[in-house]
Amino acid sequence: MNGFVYNSFLVICLLLLAVTFLFAEEKDFWNKPIQTRALVEQVNSQVGVGWRATSYPHFDNMKLSDFRKYLGVHNFTEPTRSKFNVRAELTKVRNLPEQFDARKEWPHCITPIRNQEQCGSCWAFSASAVLSDRFCVYSNGSVQVMLSPEYMLECSAQNNACNGGTLHAAWQFLVSVGIPTDSCVPYSSGNGTVGHCPSKCTVPGQTSKFYKAAAAKKLENMVEIMTEIKTHGSVQVAIAVYRDLFSYKSGVYHHVTWGLDGYFWILRGHNECGFGKDVWAGKPAL
Repeated sequence: MNGFVYNSFLVICLLLLAVTFLFAEEKDFWNKPIQTRALVEQVNSQVGVGWRATSYPHFDNMKLSDFRKYLGVHNFTEPTRSKFNVRAELTKVRNLPEQFDARKEWPHCITPIRNQEQCGSCWAFSASAVLSDRFCVYSNGSVQVMLSPEYMLECSAQNNACNGGTLHAAWQFLVSVGIPTDSCVPYSSGNGTVGHCPSKCTVPGQTSKFYKAAAAKKLENMVEIMTEIKTHGSVQVAIAVYRDLFSYKSGVYHHVTWGLDGYFWILRGHNECGFGKDVWAGKPAL
């Protein structure tokens, strides 16, 4: 794999990434533990596996059913004719590098990994983080903001708050409505309870403009994804999650049967975990 690091939230990121939980149906499956010593040893003992597994105390005594609340991306088939503007200009790059890390290219523009806690809000965290990053990148660092995933949870009627959302609807909201800063409407839905859509900042004394995406686009192939990351920074990605991903430590992940300060590397070009099927980027309205 060429060493393209995706920061999204990794560009993918993020953070928590936006994810779809995909598992085969079987009896008592959801009662299985998230991680086991046997699974870790299975990954680490196999020849040719390009990543390492470990156990995380956070997942001790947790079942797969306990983790479902974290995973908030719904499957979505984009209509042939979209009702909002998904035409974002893509800068053509003739020679893509063998390696690229958005965190090194724009060290002051990439938002930190955040904890969504007990809420399926990855769709909002990753979309708001990508738009935050891109305001900084597009403005050459003059606009540095952390935008509010909480406002998306409370105000995006086409999504389902802590019960999940779609990337398509998330970007539709960012194009048509926009969001304030996180300091104006900070995250408060970590316990799974979402408040009403606010008409003003929820923190006394705070004010904020609305930050919108001028346009958004679903990226169609790896060249488009890599080009967008190289030229404009983070993109939002939905992937399918298998049980062994919860034990990821380092290396290039691929499904065998979490990690690098909140990030991970994933095998590119092989449709690993459906990577590439639901990837979005937007152009900030400066």
